[in-house]
Amino acid sequence: MKKIILFLMLIMTISAAVFAADFAEIDKWFDDAQFDTAYTALITEYNADKTQAAVIWRLGRYYYEIADKLPSKKETIAKCDEGLAFVKPYLETAVGEPADRARVIQWYDVLLSRRGQAKGIKESLDRIPDFFAFADKAIAICATIPEPYHLKAMIDKELPVIVGGNKVRMSQNFMKAMEVSPNVIVFMVDAADGFIGRGWDAAKKAKSGDTFSPAGLSDKEFAKQLLLQAKKVASEKAELTDMEKEKMKLADTLLKKVN
Repeated sequence: MKKIILFLMLIMTISAAVFAADFAEIDKWFDDAQFDTAYTALITEYNADKTQAAVIWRLGRYYYEIADKLPSKKETIAKCDEGLAFVKPYLETAVGEPADRARVIQWYDVLLSRRGQAKGIKESLDRIPDFFAFADKAIAICATIPEPYHLKAMIDKELPVIVGGNKVRMSQNFMKAMEVSPNVIVFMVDAADGFIGRGWDAAKKAKSGDTFSPAGLSDKEFAKQLLLQAKKVASEKAELTDMEKEKMKLADTLLKKVN
């Protein structure tokens, strides 16, 4: 009996390892914009077990990636609605590791945000409390994934102060995302863009109560550090994803503003 139990445990371990490898391959397909290939693999797993958070959030990502690249606002909204309808039943019921369960909520939030962007400024402004609430809910489940912090920072980055944008909170969330996941090109370049846009000198930053970004540096000085670090990380990678390539083009443009 003991041998049978050990054998079954071994089989389960091997299966888990294979499944993890499959997810790595699927994530690579996403990075390489092979979305239909990723979807085919994911839907097979979903049809076998409709509770797996690791599968559900990746399907949520699939809907976002397709929606984000559609040519018209009407098509984008329709695809976001399709994704939201798919993910919503699993916000409370998906099964898996905390990080995967949190990402189910995170990708629902991303789809909601993208829908609001397509609908227009009023829709986005009306839904901002929801965007933050879902991000905070994801963080409550797993505080060690960076995406909700990054999403909250990006909302404050784009939102003017006059309609509720909080540039200190932006700094806090950009810094938290980079603390949780250091040396991520997307996070560093987006943060640099946000700090350049804010444009505070060191004195104003200290007076504002921003204790999150480095003291003694102006926003442009800190942004330059982030951009140079992003370039260093990019130069050391064997291959960049499509998103990383896009961000490095932005980094080159931003560096001209801070040099």
